[in-house]
Amino acid sequence: MFSTEALERPPSAEEMRAAREHRKATSPGAKPLVIGLIAVVAALIFANVAFNVGRIVLEMFTPEGEGPGLLAWVVWGLPVLLAATIVTAAVRNFRGLRRREAHLLAFARANGLDYLPEQSGVPEDLHATVLRQGDRQKVLDLVRSSGQLKALGTLRWTSEGSGDSSDSHYELGFMTWRLPRRLPQVVIDQRDRRAASTATATHLNKKSQTLSMGEPFDSRFTIFVPAGVEQAAFQLFPPNVLEKLMQLSPGWDVEILGDELSLFASQPFELESPRFWRSVEEVGQGLVSDISRISQRMIDSKVREHADVVAFGSQVLARRRFSGAGIGCLVVFGVFFLSVLAFVVYMWSQMGR
Repeated sequence: MFSTEALERPPSAEEMRAAREHRKATSPGAKPLVIGLIAVVAALIFANVAFNVGRIVLEMFTPEGEGPGLLAWVVWGLPVLLAATIVTAAVRNFRGLRRREAHLLAFARANGLDYLPEQSGVPEDLHATVLRQGDRQKVLDLVRSSGQLKALGTLRWTSEGSGDSSDSHYELGFMTWRLPRRLPQVVIDQRDRRAASTATATHLNKKSQTLSMGEPFDSRFTIFVPAGVEQAAFQLFPPNVLEKLMQLSPGWDVEILGDELSLFASQPFELESPRFWRSVEEVGQGLVSDISRISQRMIDSKVREHADVVAFGSQVLARRRFSGAGIGCLVVFGVFFLSVLAFVVYMWSQMGR
């Protein structure tokens, strides 16, 4: 049972300090400094463009010999107000992230778990093929355990575009459980998520690798298994296990490979929610416990023969996210647009003189 007391109250000053020290120790580097310098440069460019546009507008609409008056407050006040709003939102977002890290670190330590705010690449001891899709992978809010729950977190990756197409950025939630026995690869896909997702990734499997479990399971799921282990799959998923799969949260996919059972959601898990951790307990005590117990009794020789074999690659539908690069491009475009506008207004004012 997980103790969620640390998630149900604001983090203390000591927990905030511990989270800062933990991030420094586990995620070294000058990333905050670099981001700060970029923000300062962007602010200076924006201020310079806004000042010049404002000066030209004031020259155009202020009668000769009179001061700008209220117009100056409007022309120069709006950019200042906008900049202050952006800075305030950025500071609040930064503080929110730090409070989240303090919450999760305190929760992890109270439950004997390990927590990493960020890790480049997927840990090598996690074998699910779903975790190997895309490029430039990163794992956020990685929680690890020495017990039956092996790891969970958010996988974020990039699919590089080809030709004129731009890169696409995706993220999904995952949790991986330890099994007592090595099993063949099995992938279970929830059909109802395919239409709702904005991603384009789908399972890369041949139709001949699908296995029918009968209704109502087949109307909600597609199950993929390697050729030759169909009978073992029927043993592994009797009616009571299929019922537990039906009770999973909507949009979760499953992959079994070797001694791991992994579940995937099309968006990050709400790790700060006590309700989420109760659902993790239910999965462990229900679905994972049943499959573990059944796998220990399986006698099919094909199980041993196909264990650990990656019979096919698989991908899951994931939530497409707005990348930092995309936001940066919008900022650059905004500055360019203001510069062009300033030039046009200036030339117009010169022609009228």
